Amino acid sequence: MKEMTNVEEKVQQFFAGGVKRELSDGEVLLLPDMAGPIPISYLIKGRVVQYSIDDEGNRSIINMFKPGAFFPLPVAINSAPITYFFEADTEVEVRQMSALEVKTFLQREPDVMFDVLSRLYKGLDGILGRMTQLLSGDAKSRVLYELTILSQRFGSPARDGVEVAVTAGKRAEMTGLTRETVSRTLQGLQQSGAVRLRRGIVTMVQTSY
Repeated sequence: MKEMTNVEEKVQQFFAGGVKRELSDGEVLLLPDMAGPIPISYLIKGRVVQYSIDDEGNRSIINMFKPGAFFPLPVAINSAPITYFFEADTEVEVRQMSALEVKTFLQREPDVMFDVLSRLYKGLDGILGRMTQLLSGDAKSRVLYELTILSQRFGSPARDGVEVAVTAGKRAEMTGLTRETVSRTLQGLQQSGAVRLRRGIVTMVQTSY
């Protein structure tokens, strides 16, 4: 098991005093324009997706969170309203603290704040890369880009690569492509040896990236 850093220990100890919540796959944790104080959630177990819904009801995934993350930070730092949905993508457990408590904690612990800024800039790089793909990339490059990001953040070692669990619907919502286009693209990548497919699992073959 990976040894925890001093920052991770501080964050975990702080949120240990929060309210525990458990959610099932597909249950919404936070949504836009929620009434009342918005809590900040520290993810203990599972995966949470952040997404938007356009006027036609189409979902677009903005980000995914893994254990150790806490969100939504704009609420704590800038007292900003929530403009996205946050939904459990697996069985999820979180601890929640008030935005004011989290803001005070970050002001008191500069090393934690620096770690937060580091994560934010890494996330921003990912978003900028996604924007570049959306503006100029073809279906193959968009699918490969998202799979590479997923494998780096959520992947597990496989026999000759890295495998990641992600549904067909989530792959479409991340790339901005239809499920049919993503499916055809993945079939082509499998034929070329870049990926292996089985139900709900994509393996990025090590020699392909």
